[in-house]
Amino acid sequence: MEPFWIAIGVIAVVSAVGAAAFRRNRVQHPGGRRRGGTKPPPVLGVREDHPAYSAALRLEAVLDDDFIARVKDRVLHAEPNLAEQQWEWRWFELKRYFLMCGIMRAVPMYSSKVDDIWHEMLMFTREYQVFCERFCGAMIHHAPHGKAGQPRPDERAMFEWVYTELFGPPAQRPDIWGPFYRVPMSPGLLSELANKSECALKERRFNMRAAERFGDLEASVDRLIKTARGQISEAKSRIEQGEDRLRRESWPQPVEMMGAAMIFASMSQPQQYDRHMEQLTGKAERGQGSGSSCNSSYYGGDSRDAGDCTPSGGDGGGSSCSSSCGGGCSS
Repeated sequence: MEPFWIAIGVIAVVSAVGAAAFRRNRVQHPGGRRRGGTKPPPVLGVREDHPAYSAALRLEAVLDDDFIARVKDRVLHAEPNLAEQQWEWRWFELKRYFLMCGIMRAVPMYSSKVDDIWHEMLMFTREYQVFCERFCGAMIHHAPHGKAGQPRPDERAMFEWVYTELFGPPAQRPDIWGPFYRVPMSPGLLSELANKSECALKERRFNMRAAERFGDLEASVDRLIKTARGQISEAKSRIEQGEDRLRRESWPQPVEMMGAAMIFASMSQPQQYDRHMEQLTGKAERGQGSGSSCNSSYYGGDSRDAGDCTPSGGDGGGSSCSSSCGGGCSS
């Protein structure tokens, strides 16, 4: 019987060690595997049926491996305790940011963790320029904000809506961009998206120089405009039918419908927007399985001034008008 009791003792010791390791991992990575154990999804998490999918593939393809390695070395030299997975997620979110810059006219930067990597990329001026030109046809300029240059709430709301439409809610790494879905889309922004002429809206909000060069970026702009107008129309219809608040049963596909929910909550109950979106976000995260902010104290970012993206030059990007607009934009 002695070998039997020895075996039992060994099993007990191994179990105790394993349990301790599990508890230690839970402390170091609160939220379990979803928050701390997952890797970034492929193709920046863009759905294959979205026109931005091919743009995301191009973005990944034109990033030289040696360039990435040298940027990473500089980041780790400045932050030697940065874990590999932390690097992966910050780099991943910077690439998402660049994709947004290829589509939008100006994209505020809300994360110092992402912005730090961008700064290191800018040290390699030739490689960075080649990447930008191959991806979207022009430099993605970094223009730092002063302390007085804080973005309007609508800028954050628009950032979150476009991010959500391209990638879904930021469930895996919410610590990078700060809390989402705290700022409703204002009546002015919603009216602009719904009523402004398509040409004027493109000129104001989107990177039309890049769109004129790359068909997938142009198609992404068109998709976003069409989607926004459809979601606003649907929200109006729901409100007219007496629906006055977000109900989970009304949004059966929460990951795909988060952008629509943002618009509906902004229109129906803007004073309780954050509470309703928080309830829906929990459902979306389960379904998904998955700053340096110019106004970080307001938005819940990480309390540092940052920059924005000026995709097409110092004037904030955008051409005089997309060729599809027929020769003139009026606001």
